[in-house]
Amino acid sequence: GTCASPVTNTWKGTTNNNWNTASNWSTSSVPIASQNVTIPSGLTNYPTATSAVSFNTMTLKNGATFIPGNNTVTGNINYKRRLPNTDWYLISPPVSGESIEDIITNHSLATGTGSNVGLANFINTDSNPWNYKSAASSGTLNAAQGYSIKLQAAADVSFTGSANTSDVNYTVTGGNSNNFYLLGNPFTSYVNSTAFFTKNTALLSAQSMWLWDGSTYQTYNLVSPLEIAPAQGFFVDIDDNVSNQNIVFETSNQSHQSTDTFMR
Repeated sequence: GTCASPVTNTWKGTTNNNWNTASNWSTSSVPIASQNVTIPSGLTNYPTATSAVSFNTMTLKNGATFIPGNNTVTGNINYKRRLPNTDWYLISPPVSGESIEDIITNHSLATGTGSNVGLANFINTDSNPWNYKSAASSGTLNAAQGYSIKLQAAADVSFTGSANTSDVNYTVTGGNSNNFYLLGNPFTSYVNSTAFFTKNTALLSAQSMWLWDGSTYQTYNLVSPLEIAPAQGFFVDIDDNVSNQNIVFETSNQSHQSTDTFMR
């Protein structure tokens, strides 16, 4: 016999934020392991898992959120983030397991000097810290690490991988030629900047973060906090005395928000 294609079960959020509430779903039933899940843009309620969840694939449209908490998530996640022009953007994978080659293959990246394409990471021990990729580059897009990306035309950037369901650590060291690290939100949900600062105070020279808005860096701190959007990259300044310590993104610091703060 032939295999039927997977049923798509679309989140509507009709009732509340609870993944396990059947009336929140287009099929009037909670997703099962064989189904494809779609989480659309522009809803009022977004799903939070309160126990283990399974699906075949989950597609999160631009601005949509999903909070797995510490619960097991079985299934591949595809997160789409709309880049509405050809500016440079600071991005970060909201999933684990995405590869550099996948990003290069599946997007029309801008081209630059020599073999450079519009994807770079930031190496603060180098005098030229922007490390531009070429069409042949490979490796992993690390969770909690930020990257800079530039497309040839407005399009979605698409990240595929697995949900981060425990605290995400990123190792940093101060005393480099510059102490800035390009980090990013590793979750498919919002992260509060104040809670991030509180957790990581001892590692930061200032409780500030800097986001690129296409023309200038915007500063966020305890006076002007931010709900950091999924896929958002940002800079922090690491204290000189820090050596191989972990910046921590806590699973407890996740929320759904009604306003999309992604810098565009």
